[in-house]
Amino acid sequence: ARLNGPTMERGPYLAAGLKGTQATAFAESLVDPDRFAERWQQGIAYDRPRAIAKSFFIFQGDGVIANTSGLTTLEDFSSWHSMYRPLTTGDRVVLTTDTVGRGGVVYWLHDDFDAMLSDLARFRALDDAKNCMK
Repeated sequence: ARLNGPTMERGPYLAAGLKGTQATAFAESLVDPDRFAERWQQGIAYDRPRAIAKSFFIFQGDGVIANTSGLTTLEDFSSWHSMYRPLTTGDRVVLTTDTVGRGGVVYWLHDDFDAMLSDLARFRALDDAKNCMK
């Protein structure tokens, strides 16, 4: 598993029931390899009780956010959990070239992995179709 970047908030991890991150598991494998091996054999070295994901907004160019009222639509998705660095009207955005979360990060959580994937696909379709910059 890839180690998560700096935009993973504590709240979504706790809500997902995670007792640590990939970094926690990696550190334990180095510092206490016997405990890690025991937990690995039990299937709990990196337990993921609920499906969790994060997604970024993708901007097709530079601009200014004209309206954020559509963001409330995300709260109706069954997997929506929260946002980090939420967008606000008047924010300047630039063409997306990386995933540093400059345009906001949406956290998704669900007991059903497929339901979360469905919400992610709906989010991406909405994000692709957006026209909120002036």
